[in-house]
Amino acid sequence: MKEYLLLFAINPAQRYIAQARKVQDLKMGSFILSYIINKTIEELYKSVSETNVQILFPHKSIQKKPNRFVAKVKVDNPKELGKELEQFAKSKFKEIASYVLKEVTNNCIVKKSNPDTLEKQINTYFYVNWVFHELDNDYYSTYCEIEKLVSSVKVLNMFEPLSEVGRKCKLCGERNIVFYRRTDSEESKGTDYIPKKLYIDELSILDSNSPQRYRFEKGEGLCAVCTVKRFGELYFQKESCFEKENLSTAAIAVMNWLDKISIKEQEEYKSLFDSFDEQLYYEENLSEKYAEKYEYIKSENKDNLEKARNMLRNYYKKHGRPPKYYALLVSDGDDMGHWLSGDFLIDKSQLKTFHENMSQELGRYADDIEKMINKPKGKVIYAGGDDVLAFVNLDYLLDTMPSLRTEFPQFDKLAQVKDDIKSSVSCGVVIAHYKEPLEEVLNWARRMEKEAKQQDGKAAFSIVVLKRSGEIQKITMKWEEDDIKPIEILKELVKELKNDKEGFSDTFIRRLEEEGRKFNQIEEYILKSELTRLLNRSCFETCKSKKRGKVEKWAKNLTNVFRYFANYNKYGFEGFISFLKIANFLAKKVTM
Repeated sequence: MKEYLLLFAINPAQRYIAQARKVQDLKMGSFILSYIINKTIEELYKSVSETNVQILFPHKSIQKKPNRFVAKVKVDNPKELGKELEQFAKSKFKEIASYVLKEVTNNCIVKKSNPDTLEKQINTYFYVNWVFHELDNDYYSTYCEIEKLVSSVKVLNMFEPLSEVGRKCKLCGERNIVFYRRTDSEESKGTDYIPKKLYIDELSILDSNSPQRYRFEKGEGLCAVCTVKRFGELYFQKESCFEKENLSTAAIAVMNWLDKISIKEQEEYKSLFDSFDEQLYYEENLSEKYAEKYEYIKSENKDNLEKARNMLRNYYKKHGRPPKYYALLVSDGDDMGHWLSGDFLIDKSQLKTFHENMSQELGRYADDIEKMINKPKGKVIYAGGDDVLAFVNLDYLLDTMPSLRTEFPQFDKLAQVKDDIKSSVSCGVVIAHYKEPLEEVLNWARRMEKEAKQQDGKAAFSIVVLKRSGEIQKITMKWEEDDIKPIEILKELVKELKNDKEGFSDTFIRRLEEEGRKFNQIEEYILKSELTRLLNRSCFETCKSKKRGKVEKWAKNLTNVFRYFANYNKYGFEGFISFLKIANFLAKKVTM
């Protein structure tokens, strides 16, 4: 029996997860991939016995696994085993899909979806790459070889293109819809009207009285793949590993505010509605039109809206109004390909030991992130090792971001590395209104992560604020540069701008921006002098000596930030003003 190195991957992963209109879509996409990988690993153990398998990546402690794993396997027929694992992974998705699509069909008033179309959409979506390579004494060369082989396969078009004429899925925009929910105006036109309108004859129409109707928006149509994602809970609710939780962007935004209200009061408030979303904690959404449109309340129960308004106003008196903004965070380890391939190691023969230790450290990191970003701080969608996707309540954002960096494993402590290279992580953050389309927020998150990754040496972060008004402010900075720690300065500045007794008003920001527009270039000594003058005028501190010290401190801090943008950032003064505006925005929105 020979020993092999196995790399097994399910694709497409990132695209599948990112195609989401609701938080639940995002969460379920990640969960389905992780579930299939976990089950495939279990199947591998069963096929060759646990004593003949060692999973190298990801670490066994990681529950939300990525879309791939690397294992050391002793087996007689690797090709046969590879085919078995591929078939198992595909059949597991088919099993999930079959159950979910059957349940959804049972909730339809018209059941005309073509079984062949359903099967084709499901069968042609995911593809599996696997490579077995005989493992000799040179672990380093073997690992590099399987990575090359898988990378070369990934560039090929592994999916069968679907040439379908008709209305495309509202979630992915790639495949024809097979399930549809009518709008109110379409309800009166009969079921024959819909296929003509959508140019699709074979279509199932959701029953408007079905208990599952809330998962579909009116006028929304989904393909088979995205229907499985949207309704996946129907299959997984029997699984102990599944956490049933109806999340929304509004739920993230109000999470910390809601923590101040007792569970009993929350349940009493929710009982006034026929279905519930945390958007109902905002008074502007308690109109009859809004409640009926989204079916939060039946017309015969509309008197409950006034009761809800009264309860909400009472909450507002006690706890203030709930925040409307939240953060979406995407982070990723820097140069992970180089670390995994052993490029940074002095002794390449130590790669296997390095991998084992690295896997354990990444497992610890993923576990720490799960514990760190939890109610009321936010919710982790995915933490599969070095990469993280999480929603964060705005009150905890500036505490959470540095922790991603400080908790990240120090790979350079696990082996001797070249040139004192240090491991690091970069992240992109989007701050958005709860009504901002999620697909837009996700696109910005990936864009911000990419901008952070473009910094020399990486170890950087990007933040963008998408205001409801349409205004956008963004910055990209290193976690630390020339003894400047931007997140610490940002966090302290937010506190100063919130403090209307001893801190600063935001007038210095507006004045500085106005004056900066008059010049093509601003010298540092001029800026510091003007900052001192404007900060002095904006400071609420009444004690002269304390005021002088505070102004000097912040003139120095902000001049350092300006110098950073002048030296390391292409946006220069504009980037510096964005830094100040983001601080001012957070000062107005955070409640702590």
